[in-house]
Amino acid sequence: MRNNFINEVAKQAVMTIAERLALPRPVIPKVKQGERFIAGRTIPDSFALYKRIRDEGILKNCHYCIEIEPYNPQSAMAKSARIQLFKTLQDSFNHRWLLITNAEWPILQADTESQKIANYQSNRITGRQAGEFALTFLDNKQADILNSLQAIESFIFNDDGTQNVPADYAISMTPYLFDAKSFKTRLYAKPILVALQAVQTATNAEHAPLEISTTWVQLDPFMA
Repeated sequence: MRNNFINEVAKQAVMTIAERLALPRPVIPKVKQGERFIAGRTIPDSFALYKRIRDEGILKNCHYCIEIEPYNPQSAMAKSARIQLFKTLQDSFNHRWLLITNAEWPILQADTESQKIANYQSNRITGRQAGEFALTFLDNKQADILNSLQAIESFIFNDDGTQNVPADYAISMTPYLFDAKSFKTRLYAKPILVALQAVQTATNAEHAPLEISTTWVQLDPFMA
């Protein structure tokens, strides 16, 4: 099957100019006198198409949430009073998740392999990559977010230079998009097992909210 694909690519590469000119060309329909067009369609067709698109609605990028919970609820990290990021209200929703002002999370990241055939390039998928999540937080006046992130770090690295096992610091993160009229209606969700990889912030003389940039790396794709 691979050889057939390579042969087909090579055949296209050596196609003569005459053969290319002989390929079928698109047929442009004739325009009736007096007809008016919008975006290449008659006005009635354009309005009908627009109505169909409008009825489907648009998914807004501001209707999102990132749930952050310890993977092991019995771990010392899960029971730590220093990590306010894990604390939940009676309705099981943590209002501090609303301090996430920007979130970038991968849908698919793949490894590829390239092969040159004549002056063409053939690409193939060879595997999947571990994704990285980038979250930007605002902090409250008690610095709960910064203190929570620092506490999470203490469960990864010990003061004596040793490092804990992943079960001690693994975090279950679930980014999801919800319906504009129903917060509980999850239109898309992607649970993933992550660990805190990097934290960075910047201060200056401007009177502006403090932003905290964080990076979270995927641990195990089969344990989300």
